[in-house]
Amino acid sequence: CEPRGVFQDGWWPVKLLLLIGMCICSFAFLPVTAFRYIYYVAAVAAGLFLAAQSTFLIDLGYRGAEALVQRYEETEGAIWKYLLFGVTGIFYVLAVALNILLFARFRQPSSVFLVILNIVLMITVTVCSLLEVVQEANPAAGIFQSAVVSFYSSFVLLAAFTGTLPAEEAAVQLPGASVTIAVMTVLLFVVALFYCSASVGEA
Repeated sequence: CEPRGVFQDGWWPVKLLLLIGMCICSFAFLPVTAFRYIYYVAAVAAGLFLAAQSTFLIDLGYRGAEALVQRYEETEGAIWKYLLFGVTGIFYVLAVALNILLFARFRQPSSVFLVILNIVLMITVTVCSLLEVVQEANPAAGIFQSAVVSFYSSFVLLAAFTGTLPAEEAAVQLPGASVTIAVMTVLLFVVALFYCSASVGEA
């Protein structure tokens, strides 16, 4: 058993005490001016977290697509093929709907730029996943993974933009957005939890 695995899967009382200690120290001993610098550290850490999360999400997309294709090849049941196409289409429809909502509600130049950049990246990832060079290098690549990533990036933008608005303004501009984001977050958490549990079980 690897030492990293022992610490990662155990030592929960110690990790809980460390977390509580860091929270107490950050509020009791750090001056307010220190949070100006912590902001940049937190921004970098958040970027790394999103990059790692995207990597796991792509891996989840690969596993999901491979599982559906494998079941179709084993049973030749059309339901698996339609399920693969249907889930891919649902993710793309949700991604497009979220970007339309972002365009309609957030008109600041910086927000519009980020939405356009997200759409360009969605198209680029989708086109690249269909290229013959990519298919030869990785036959498992496809638009299923691109659809998952497109939806996730659009959801993260919506959550980030909504989080910058005051509660009253958010209720007016995006009625029901907080509930929708909360539901989507819970669903993503449950999917990630099942995925991590399955990965640990396979290991």
